[in-house]
Order: sequence, then C-alpha cells, then structure tokens
Amino acid sequence: MKLLSLLCCYLFFLCNDTFANASPKSLKESITAAIKLNPKTISTDELLESLHFQTLSTKANMYPSGSISCGVSYNRSQLNMTNDISRDRGSYGDCTLNARVNLYDGGASRYRYKSAEASEAATVAAYNTSDSLIPNTRGGLANQTMLNYVAVINQKEGIRISNHLLSFLYEFEKVSNDFALKSLIAEFEQEKIKYNDELSLKKEGFQYIVTLPIDENPEDFESTILSLKIPVSADDAINMAMLTGPEIIRRNLNVKMAEFDLKAIRASNGPSVDLIFNLTTSSSRDLQNRNNNSTSNNSSVGVYLNIPLGGSGYYETKASKSNLASKNSEREAAILDAKYSIREQYKKLNNLKKNYTALYASYNEQLAYVRSLVKSINEGEINNFDITKSIAAVSNLEKKAWQILEIQNQMVYKLFSISQMTGSLFN
Repeated sequence: MKLLSLLCCYLFFLCNDTFANASPKSLKESITAAIKLNPKTISTDELLESLHFQTLSTKANMYPSGSISCGVSYNRSQLNMTNDISRDRGSYGDCTLNARVNLYDGGASRYRYKSAEASEAATVAAYNTSDSLIPNTRGGLANQTMLNYVAVINQKEGIRISNHLLSFLYEFEKVSNDFALKSLIAEFEQEKIKYNDELSLKKEGFQYIVTLPIDENPEDFESTILSLKIPVSADDAINMAMLTGPEIIRRNLNVKMAEFDLKAIRASNGPSVDLIFNLTTSSSRDLQNRNNNSTSNNSSVGVYLNIPLGGSGYYETKASKSNLASKNSEREAAILDAKYSIREQYKKLNNLKKNYTALYASYNEQLAYVRSLVKSINEGEINNFDITKSIAAVSNLEKKAWQILEIQNQMVYKLFSISQMTGSLFN
C-alpha cells in the first residue's frame, strides 16, 4: 500500500512537471502559462496576498483586544550619616493585564473592514484589466501574450503563403524561362528567408513573455478565432460586462469602498462605548529585611464613553462625500466607455466578417483559376499558355491572401478585446 502511494505521488509530480514545461499550442494555453509562470504576475500574486492579510488585520480590530506587560526592577541604595551607614537592597516586579471590548462605535470598525474588503476585491479586479497605469496586470500580460502569439503565427502564415505561391511558380517555370517569372520566384524565396528570420525573433519574444517556447505547430488563425467565444450580440456582451467585466467590477467596488469609508467616518465622529478591564499583580522584596516583603493585587473594570470634539470630523466627512461622488462619476464613465467600445467592436467585427466572406470567395475563385493553369501544364496543354497572365494571376492571389491574413489579425484583436471587457477571457 505504501509503495502504491509513493508511485501515485511520483506520477502526480511527473504529470505536473510535464504540464509546467509543455509548449503552449493555443492562445488560451499561452495566456494560462504566462499568468502562472511569468515573474511579473507572481509578484502581483504576492502583492494581492499581502493586501488580503491587511484586510484580515482590519477585521481583527473588530474583536476584543488586550495586552499583557510584565517588568522587574532591582534597587540598591546607601545613606551615609555621621555615626551610621544605612543600606537598602530590594526588588520590585509587576504584571498587568489590560482588556478592551468595544460595546458601541456606531459600526465604524465594521465599515472599515467592509471598506478594506472592497478595496482588496477592487485591486484583484484591477489586475484583470489591461490598464496601462497599473504595472504587471494579468490583463496586460494576457494582451502581450496575444500580440506575441499573433506575431508568431503571422510569420508562419507568411512562410505558408510563400511556399504555396512558389509551388505554382515552379510549375510555370517548367514551360517558361521568362525573366519576370524568375524575378518573382527569387523575390518569394527571399521573402521566405526573411519570414524565417523574423519567425525566430518572434518566438524569442513569445518565450520572454510566456516563459515557455511556443509549440512547433501552434493553432492557426481560424482555430484561434473559433476559440475566442463572445456573446451573440453587442447587447448581450454589454449585459455580461456589467456583471463580470473586470473594469466595471473594479469601479463598482471602488464605489462600495467609498460608501463604507463615508459610513466609517460618520460613525467615528459619534460616541463610542468601551468596556475596559485591568488586573495588576505586584510584589516587592526587601533583601535586607524580609519582614518588609509585600505583594498586592489590584483589579478594575469600567465602562468609558468617548465623544470626539473638534472640527476635523466635519471636513473628513466632506472629503469622503466628494470622494464618493468622484467614484460614482468614474463608474458612470467606465460604463459609458464599455457600452460604446463594445458596440463599436461588434460593428467592426461584423464588417470584418462580411469582408472576409466576400474576399475568401474571391480568393477561392482566383485559386481555382491558378490551379487550372497548373493542370493545363501537367496535361501538356501549353499552346495557349500566357506567362504574363499567369504571373498576374499569382500576384493577384498573393494580394488576396495577405488581405485575408490582415482581416484575420483584426478579428483576433476585436474578439480578444470583447473577451477582456466582458470578463470571459479569464473564465
């Protein structure tokens, strides 16, 4: 039984280690790896952990508190008189126990805790956004990961397009020695070299952000686009953003925090009642005469009413009210921004989809035409072969291929942005 347990533990750590060192194949795997392994987010997690303990510290202030203090002192004295010398030696020690229980503070302690709790949650939400003013956010790291992932598959797609077009040109070369054809082949071959060199740099950039090398065969644009799920309509996305969007959550929590701060200040400006208990035990020893030794025990319990006086509370309340109004305005602005941005992204995304559909159909028509030229060559039907028109057909195909790639890039950016705003990216 013990051997089986050890074997299970070994397999568990082996699997975890394998997963930790696996090369990400998809955009989502890349984001997950970056958030888990990048030191920037590790430092963020440590910061959030420290904030959590500060929140717990605020909560602890709501409960009874106390202290124990003990001390001991030694004394030695000598009194010289004309015919006599008097010496005293002794020690004194005491221990005091203090306990305080708040009976009433108008809810100030509870509101301070609620404010700290909201502040912690707002900070967590803030790190899920891509706010450039906040360092090392998860949202920012996810955005960097996406850009590097897209850069890698862009280069790989460039290599694929070059190889595809070269395969047609090599077929044309079998029946033509045209100078323009050879120049175009040389141009595409040079492009391939450039794309391969750039691919190496893009992979390094990806590994720097994600801390793992990208898979040799990462998901292409079509698979990446399908993986980024978004609500069907802009209205659905807006409703989702109002509930789970990190920026809206952050602003809502900031308002809550300001509300609790105002309640705490108002309560602290009112009366508070504390129950205080003291117990002191002391003893003194006379080392010259033990008959003078003594011990004492003193205890007291009392209820204390505290009413703060002064004008600072008035100004603290005014400042807190202004802060609450500011947070409400920030929330309203964030909601308006989210609604506008989501609607714009959906409009642009719909336009991209229409352009993609039309362009893809045109690309397939052009591809079919180029393939028919190759088929004619392979079947020996070269009498009517026109190299100028054939080169133009391949150039036109290249143009459409790059236009499709650009649209795919833009679609990923739009889908990713909507996923971030609605909060689905980290779900």
